[in-house]
Amino acid sequence: MLKKLKDTVTEFCKSFRTVWLEYEKEYPTDYKKVLIIVVSIILFVLLAAAFKEPIAAIVRCLCYSVALLIVVAPTVTFLRGMYHKYCTPSAPSVYPVYFGHNGVCWNIENIDKEFHEIESCFQTCYPMLPYEQVNTIEYYFRFLPKREMPVSYELIQLIQRMGEKMAARKFQQIGLSGKFENVVACDIKGECLRLMFAKNEKGIISVTSMQNIVYHSYHMPQYQADPTMEETMEDEI
Repeated sequence: MLKKLKDTVTEFCKSFRTVWLEYEKEYPTDYKKVLIIVVSIILFVLLAAAFKEPIAAIVRCLCYSVALLIVVAPTVTFLRGMYHKYCTPSAPSVYPVYFGHNGVCWNIENIDKEFHEIESCFQTCYPMLPYEQVNTIEYYFRFLPKREMPVSYELIQLIQRMGEKMAARKFQQIGLSGKFENVVACDIKGECLRLMFAKNEKGIISVTSMQNIVYHSYHMPQYQADPTMEETMEDEI
C-alpha cells in the first residue's frame, strides 16, 4: 500500500513538474521582482524586532500579509494560465462552413435555405451539389441576373460579404468571433456562381488566391485570357 502511495505521489510530482515547466515557458517568472519582495520582507522582520509592542505587532501583521501574498499570488497566476491554456475556446481544426449538410450528406433543400439571402440577389437562382476538397468547400449555383443588378465586381463583393456574414454566424454559434474576410471567396463565370469557403487554416491560402484572381480578372484584363491562373488556384496545399 505504501509503495502504491509512493508511486502515486511520484507520478503526481512528475506531472506537476511537466505542467509547471510548460507554464514557465509561456509565463516566465520575473525573479528580480521576487528577490525585491523577499528583501523587503527581511527588512520588515528586522524592523519588527527593533520595535516594541504594539508597533511590532502591526509590522509583523504586514510581514505575514506580504508573505501570504508571495505564496498565494504565483499559485493563482499559475492556475489562471492553465485555465486560459486548456479551457479558453480556440479556433477549431475544421471550420463550421458545412451549409446544408445534415451530418451524413448534402441536402439541396437545406442549401437553398442557407443561401436564401444570396439567392435573392438574382432573378432566379438554385444550388447544385457542393464540391468538397481537402481544405475548402465550393458551393455552385445556376442563376439569371436581375436587370437592375448585372454581373459586376461590385456584385461579387456584395455576395462575398454575405458569405462572410454566414460564416460569422456559424462561428458565433460555437462561441468564436473574429474577421472572416479570408474565409470565403466568390466568382461568377457565365451563369454560374461559385462560392469557396475555407475548411481550415490551409484553406485560407486557396481562398485568398481566388480573391486575388477574381480582382485581377475585373481590374486587369490580361488575366482574363490566362487560364493557368485558375489552375494555380485549384492546387491544395
